[in-house]
Amino acid sequence: MLPASPMPSPDDCAARSGGPRTPFGRVGTFIAEDGRSGSLVSLGCAREETLRMGGFVDYLHRLSQHVLEQAPSSLEELAEQDWSAAGGTVAQAQQIRAAELDEVLSVLRLARFESREGWVFGYEHPSGQGGVLLTLRTLSPRPVASKVALQLTGMLLNDPVGDCGVGEQGVLVEWFDPLTLSSRSLEGVGAPEGQAPRTVQDMLEDRLGEGARIESYACFRGGA
Repeated sequence: MLPASPMPSPDDCAARSGGPRTPFGRVGTFIAEDGRSGSLVSLGCAREETLRMGGFVDYLHRLSQHVLEQAPSSLEELAEQDWSAAGGTVAQAQQIRAAELDEVLSVLRLARFESREGWVFGYEHPSGQGGVLLTLRTLSPRPVASKVALQLTGMLLNDPVGDCGVGEQGVLVEWFDPLTLSSRSLEGVGAPEGQAPRTVQDMLEDRLGEGARIESYACFRGGA
């Protein structure tokens, strides 16, 4: 199992850009076929209408897949990596795509999670304006865990837990402990009189078994 540390490792990383002003953005996810790893990327642009253009959506999808497969540890490293889709570097590919779209493109944030004793799940809002990447440690089969993950990702997107500080190199310098989410009370889920309200952790153990827990999560919204 990867360490459940509040600070991300090179394979569990997130970053935010300090590049050109891109007030609009879209979030994309890419999950490995085996469900053991996944990525989350926020791509910014200067015009709102660009968010719905096929060329923009396609590039975000390819970029999310690249982050999953190549595991960059920072935005700077991402820009310098060979572009897995068509050759050259990622920075060069982004310049070409920006010219095709007559746009300013900027990778705002990225995250990549991996788990050997659980599953990684991704969720994108239908509008593309927000997304969540979540790792659950559990021995339950992936289809069972996915139902729980869907509830949790919806909760995170609608009511995110805090925000992350950003260092000089665009790498997150603060990562919120998953216990922050696990200890949250579940609204609308009653508890017998005199007992403490049920928490996310209670729900995890009820549905996925003893020892199930949240290993890591990230919640991004489009735009900077």
